[in-house]
Amino acid sequence: MVLRRIARHCTLAITIIPLLVSGCTFDPPAPTRTDLPSVDRTPTPTPTPTPTGRWQGLDTKCPTIDEELPGLPGIAGPGVADTYLNHRSSLLASCSWEGSSAHKPFLISTVMVYRLGVSATVDQLAAKSFHKTRQDAQERAFKAPDRDTRPEDLTGLGDEAFLTFHPGDMSMRLKVLSANATISMTLWLKDRLEYDQKHRLELLHAQRSNIIAATQDVLDDLR
Repeated sequence: MVLRRIARHCTLAITIIPLLVSGCTFDPPAPTRTDLPSVDRTPTPTPTPTPTGRWQGLDTKCPTIDEELPGLPGIAGPGVADTYLNHRSSLLASCSWEGSSAHKPFLISTVMVYRLGVSATVDQLAAKSFHKTRQDAQERAFKAPDRDTRPEDLTGLGDEAFLTFHPGDMSMRLKVLSANATISMTLWLKDRLEYDQKHRLELLHAQRSNIIAATQDVLDDLR
């Protein structure tokens, strides 16, 4: 009798266990949905800023001095490129003209064109650079009046312009602001130890109209 009860209990247990196991093991997975919209993972291109401003560069790599100026032998024609950095945000072109008499006179122009501005407009960037240069020239003249004259404001060149004389090294500099561009012109003349302060200034002042004419030629090459 006891053996029959044990056998019956074992049979029931063996019957129940597979049912429990099959209930845990063969739970069918949820069907995959095929009606979901597809997602376009192509990255959105970042817009490229467009250069702005009245000027975008020069007609050629270096400006051209249209004709030889009186008292400046050899200063004519296209300049020689010393620096040319052409980027999307700006253009920096530095060109020189060497005289035919013992490497003097010597003229160099530096053109800076602002094309893109972030925190300021391109015109504001050019104006900030121009006014900083004028302030520096004013301070140099105050500290060393025998070597640097005070800025002389000029009209008829760009939006603003000023001229300074530097008898200490027999040079003169003209700076111009035109919209989003600045132009700096520097002219060196022959220097002799016997030149006194008065004679140096006389020689430099005699070239005043020439450096203005040369700067106007450079302005005309802006595009």
